[in-house]
Amino acid sequence: MSYTRETLQRRRLTLETSIEALTNELKCLPIAQCLTCEHRGAGDHCIKFNAVPPEHIIATGCDEWEYDGIPF
Repeated sequence: MSYTRETLQRRRLTLETSIEALTNELKCLPIAQCLTCEHRGAGDHCIKFNAVPPEHIIATGCDEWEYDGIPF
């Protein structure tokens, strides 16, 4: 692809703006872990499976992880 100085600057600005927007969106996404799962009960207790998951699952979540979109 061929660029002039002006088209290169416009393309660079477009990409930088896109990167900034996507970075901001990424920061808003929840982390898939037990702490953010809607199945989390008191402490680390999982209501769905009526058990406390192993530490590695608490940190990374499981295939049943769900988020209701409410940040509290």
